[in-house]
Amino acid sequence: MKLKLQITMGLIFVILISSLNLIIIAEDSEYQTEKQDLLITHPYFIKKIVHAKDQKYSDFNQEQYKPDISFINLEKDVLISADNPDGDDIHPKIIRKDNTLVMTYEKSINHSSKTNPIVWSQNYGQTWTTQFELDSSIIPETSGIMQRPDIKYVPGIDQFYFSAVDPEAYMYNNVMFWIPGNITTAEEALAYAISGPQNYYDSATGATENWGIAVTTVDAYEFNKTFSLGYFTYPDFEKPPVMGGYYYDCNRVHNSSPADKLEMDMNDNRIFLVSEQTEKGKISIKSTVNNEALLNNGEVQNGFDKYADIENWPGEYIANGSDPDISACEDKVFVVYLENDTIKCKYSTSSYGYEPYFDWNESTIDKDNVYCPTVYAYSTKKIICAYVKDNNLFVAKSYDGALTWGEPYQINDIDGTVVETSGSVAISDMGVVWTDNREGQSDIYFQLNNEDFFIPIITFTGGLGITIEIENIGDISVENIDISISIDAPFIIIGKEKIINVSIDKYESITYRMFTLGFGKMTITVDCGMFGSESASGILYGPFVWIT
Repeated sequence: MKLKLQITMGLIFVILISSLNLIIIAEDSEYQTEKQDLLITHPYFIKKIVHAKDQKYSDFNQEQYKPDISFINLEKDVLISADNPDGDDIHPKIIRKDNTLVMTYEKSINHSSKTNPIVWSQNYGQTWTTQFELDSSIIPETSGIMQRPDIKYVPGIDQFYFSAVDPEAYMYNNVMFWIPGNITTAEEALAYAISGPQNYYDSATGATENWGIAVTTVDAYEFNKTFSLGYFTYPDFEKPPVMGGYYYDCNRVHNSSPADKLEMDMNDNRIFLVSEQTEKGKISIKSTVNNEALLNNGEVQNGFDKYADIENWPGEYIANGSDPDISACEDKVFVVYLENDTIKCKYSTSSYGYEPYFDWNESTIDKDNVYCPTVYAYSTKKIICAYVKDNNLFVAKSYDGALTWGEPYQINDIDGTVVETSGSVAISDMGVVWTDNREGQSDIYFQLNNEDFFIPIITFTGGLGITIEIENIGDISVENIDISISIDAPFIIIGKEKIINVSIDKYESITYRMFTLGFGKMTITVDCGMFGSESASGILYGPFVWIT
């Protein structure tokens, strides 16, 4: 018997447990499709507020820590997951917001408990603070095992969006969180969970300007490991108003099931989902527009939401291979993967519209005993790939848009201890995180990308007052950093010190003019905090300055 799935708003049950700040909502989801062959039980939802983890801040004193740029060349690998000496920590993910690195990973406490810490660093990854330890056991009908975490920053609402799966949960298998963008002082994170089909496997997270996107692989509509997808708004995890809600992929537009090793990224015009189609041994990519107005315009194609429904996303196989990762920038997209013990990169432009109109090119990065490739695009020209080779961590870089790659080099200090299982390496523009077993169990380590940071070059010019130019010659743009300007002279009436808040794009500069009034030999210092400082000597005569 063929069934048409049409679930309308039904009775809503609300249970409030004030001591836990817990609201459980079970509701019939408003969702109408033409998909047939299976009547899936309606999703259930749960919400909860999670409080920040108790922590000590004494290990990093921002006011006292003012190193020069030489610390960038530290060779020591930085241990992140030091609080779990007897358990395994795996599957790291890392992103950056302004000057703050944020990462998450799977923390295996025992065979029945796996949490996802949210940790951050504001000193180039040299020390890390755990702000939250996310745990699905706070939610009824879950198993306490959270795996395959992923996290993205949602700029329009200044929130981090997190998603993971609890594959052993009786209900509420897809667990997600909104985490405040000011993560270093955040005290609460809002949790949400949803349940549909029973078998959940993998997870990937995306974001638009204002929404979080959760993609999981599930068993549904007689497909093994097919995609489910939801768009979620802040703070209530509601679907955007015109959308159907939670979508499932019946593989009618593109057969990506069974899908494994999911990864997502976005560029200026598209949202990308790359995976391994395990039956065919192929790298599969699906994509849609990165435009909230189009995603939410209600246009229908093939009986489904044209742009929003994962069923309708255009897809294709781009290569034979396994273990893909993806990074996108401006109108470009870069996919790295394994094929016949070789790491390859497929790269293309992408169009704005329903069809992506890819034009794929291919390059080779490294070969022989290589595993776990991951990629980050700084720009359409500069690309970095990190991967495991002979149980060591290697990095290769391209400066011509992935057409050619430079000589790979090893960045871990202890030979032969990098874990080579899928998902053991992740990369951002500041550094690489990986899984390492040098202490016997699996731990998460961090290493800075040596040249890939903010480097201020400071120039002083005298005259009527002082003109200060700060040029960023590094590969990272910075936003809202405080820079202190101070003048030391025998007699100063005006302009002894000033704090300015600036943002500087990579390869760009800013100019600031400071008026001062005083007399005598002077020293002017511009202090960029953790990014270094620069001083110059001169003579101050009334409002005029001579730099000597």
